Amino acid sequence: MRKLIVTGVVMLFALASAAVAEAKTLYFNGAPNHDRDATIQFAVKGTMSKGKFAPAEISDIHVFDQKFTCYSATGKPAQSGRLEGSVDDYGYPDMKPVKVKKNGSFSGSLTDKMTDPLTHKSVITTLLEFSGKIANKRATGTYQSKSEPEGGIDEGYCGDAKPVAWTADRSVLKPLPPDD
Repeated sequence: MRKLIVTGVVMLFALASAAVAEAKTLYFNGAPNHDRDATIQFAVKGTMSKGKFAPAEISDIHVFDQKFTCYSATGKPAQSGRLEGSVDDYGYPDMKPVKVKKNGSFSGSLTDKMTDPLTHKSVITTLLEFSGKIANKRATGTYQSKSEPEGGIDEGYCGDAKPVAWTADRSVLKPLPPDD
């Protein structure tokens, strides 16, 4: 019986290794270091060489159910809460694919602007930043969200005052979004 179990485990390991060896896209799933109720997910496209995965591009970024604080123009916290539901992630999926450097580091951002109807100046309404480093089967990094769609983030915003640290682990299977 024990030999059968060991053989089964070895076969599962071989199948998992084969899946990684053939993968052109791997997925990472994790959470902010201070908030295990939120979820970080993204896809990494790359190439296989001599049995090692070389990441090239990150896409399909999601930050689900994150904590947030709304700040006034003077920087004082006004209210806080959590973006709940799998569709409320400040728009990270709209971020263009992010190139991964040879050392595994990456950094991308998304900026939305609008023209203020009173001053006719361009103002930033959304600023999302996502950066990190992939090493072995783990990725670490930070994200920061700032959004104020009506008057621009200089008038106050909801999001993160400082970059939020996160950790994610690699998988060959696409992770499911958190439950609504």
